[in-house]
Amino acid sequence: TSMLMPMFLGRPLTDPHGTIFNSGGAGYILSRPALLLAADAQKDTRKDCSVDLMKQFRKKQKSKAALTGDDLIVARCLSSLGVVPMETRDQTGADRFHAFDPGAMVLNRAHSWYHDYSKYKIQPGLSCCSAGSISFHYVEEGAAKYIDTFLDNQTSFLELSNKELLEYVPTKGFGGFGTRPSAGNCEEIFKFLLRKMKPGILPPNIDSFSLK
Repeated sequence: TSMLMPMFLGRPLTDPHGTIFNSGGAGYILSRPALLLAADAQKDTRKDCSVDLMKQFRKKQKSKAALTGDDLIVARCLSSLGVVPMETRDQTGADRFHAFDPGAMVLNRAHSWYHDYSKYKIQPGLSCCSAGSISFHYVEEGAAKYIDTFLDNQTSFLELSNKELLEYVPTKGFGGFGTRPSAGNCEEIFKFLLRKMKPGILPPNIDSFSLK
């Protein structure tokens, strides 16, 4: 039944004027009915979904040094059609869509604007992200490599020290917004990846686990 409904799923943010929109960085999902509504509305020059009105809105926003992203423009269009961002957090309140990489999320290093625009309080530490997470933004080459390595070698890596674990983390390739693990927080990020990214195959002592 839900597939027949217009659905707009993602990580909701709120602009200074109170407009709720899903972060483009975290990615968002539109059901087919929502897409069809927006496509039909583009043909009506009087609606906020028309290309001309979208361009006018962006130009107006730029003149005020305000938010101009496509994510806000898409949300404005859908809102005019009665389609607004839906709740996507899990039962614990953890997010499924993330506008930053796993390191930034678990270490609470997301930029201040993320906290300012977030529709709700961002959960700290391991509580930040759902085991059913769908997306992470700013996962550059370096982050992708260490995440893949950590997950592929999880059993053997339980015996490594923080310093040894860090040897598997590239020294570059994290971009301007990515977070590179350090010797002091590799354990926390490794725990996060085991508990949240592959929750079905955790070691039995994961809650008391501490790297040497």
